[in-house]
Amino acid sequence: MKNVRFTILTLFVSALVFIAGCKKSKQVNEKNAAIPSDITKAEIVRGPMTFRIKVNKDKIDLRDKLTMIIEAEAPEKYSFQFPPFGEGLEAFGVLDYHTQEPLLTSEKKILYKRTYLLDPLLSDIHKIPPIKAIFQEKASPSKKYELETEPFNIEVSLPPKDFWTKLDIDDKTALLPEESLNPFAKRKLYWIFETLGALLLIVIIILLIHYYRRKKQSPPPKIPAHIIALAALKKLLDEDLIEQNRTKEFYSRISDILRTYIENRFEIKAPEYTTQEFLQKLTTAQTFIKQQKKLLAHFLEHCDLVKFAEHQPDDSEIQKTFDACKNFIAETQEVVVS
Repeated sequence: MKNVRFTILTLFVSALVFIAGCKKSKQVNEKNAAIPSDITKAEIVRGPMTFRIKVNKDKIDLRDKLTMIIEAEAPEKYSFQFPPFGEGLEAFGVLDYHTQEPLLTSEKKILYKRTYLLDPLLSDIHKIPPIKAIFQEKASPSKKYELETEPFNIEVSLPPKDFWTKLDIDDKTALLPEESLNPFAKRKLYWIFETLGALLLIVIIILLIHYYRRKKQSPPPKIPAHIIALAALKKLLDEDLIEQNRTKEFYSRISDILRTYIENRFEIKAPEYTTQEFLQKLTTAQTFIKQQKKLLAHFLEHCDLVKFAEHQPDDSEIQKTFDACKNFIAETQEVVVS
């Protein structure tokens, strides 16, 4: 009788262990299935050597970060030289990068790997040009082999419409960001043609006559304010002032970039006002939504603390300041209609 009870108890415990194991296995499989795999955008194989470029996404918007991985594989008798730092990535800000120690693969090859964390600066379809890698025989340094990838595209878009609907809209302005960002609707042009008809045609003829009477060399088209500002941010990053302990100069420059952008974009003389004068004017301005007003106030006051009160910001504060400036420009940029 005792043996029967022991057998039944053993079977019951085994069943519980089996069920728990199945449940855990299912959870692990579901978790692994949810992890997105890297996308190989370019790969070239020549003999025993392989060079490839991967990304975590090939379509992102301005709120996202892009991870790009450069990999190379070759037998131990070859050495590998990574492409120059940031080559082909001019349309992105490099937030971080990491070069992994070479690893020996199961195929008895050495795996070289470098990972970039990138921040998109503009919404566009960015073409990544061919990127070249160099392999070299260790026994014969003069023997070099160049592998060059094909170009590929990364699409960067504006945030979706539902992003704007979640923002806190200023009741006084009654202006949604999407309305200010969207180009002039074509249907309005059709309505104008139907309404004005012949009058519009006369205006066009007058404008054409006036145009051909002007100087043959017309002035270059005006560069949009957000293009100028983002280029200035890129240049500021390239100068690497923080690494040179020139923090106060960094904050002075980034404050000037945002103030100049506001003047060029909205015709508000931001550079001519003190911070307090500008914030006072901001309370009655109908150009920005509440969230943007709060961002501007916090940004300018924080910059003044560093410039005039000898505040020493840490790395996270510096990164947040840069992101705030870039995000404000991205949210209020002009949409150029071609």
